[in-house]
Amino acid sequence: MKTLLFLLLFVVSIVPFSGFAQAKLRKANEHYNRLEYFSCAPIYAELAKKTIQGKGTVDWENVRRAAFSNKQIFQYNRARFYYSKLHETNRLTENDYVEYIDLLRTIGKYEVADELLADAIKVYPQNNFVTLLKDRNHDFGHLMTDSAIYSIEALSINSGL
Repeated sequence: MKTLLFLLLFVVSIVPFSGFAQAKLRKANEHYNRLEYFSCAPIYAELAKKTIQGKGTVDWENVRRAAFSNKQIFQYNRARFYYSKLHETNRLTENDYVEYIDLLRTIGKYEVADELLADAIKVYPQNNFVTLLKDRNHDFGHLMTDSAIYSIEALSINSGL
């Protein structure tokens, strides 16, 4: 009798928690589909953390959506973390490569973006964005390596009067 009671209590306590996780995912997907990235980013971050740690249901789409959502709300460091996890596990799609390269260029990580661009060219040689960036780097890369000719300094005009 005690075993049956314990088993019944265990089942009753587990079922709502599994349903709660599915409800969270459903809610996050609804926000994502309505382009409400600010609302869905924290939920996807929680689900992505579980996926990265290998706990619960492993769904790398949650990591992908966490990366994209954070990028859309200008949380670039968080987005970079999720994209790097996708890259480490070789789960970047063609669109992920484009978004990740764009993100790295936005935050000024040009060397890492160039390395990732070289990988993307090997994997997706027909992608227009990737070939455009490759051509731009080839044509204009040497212009961007120079430092500025002029520098701006504060002057002591009208001070000390």
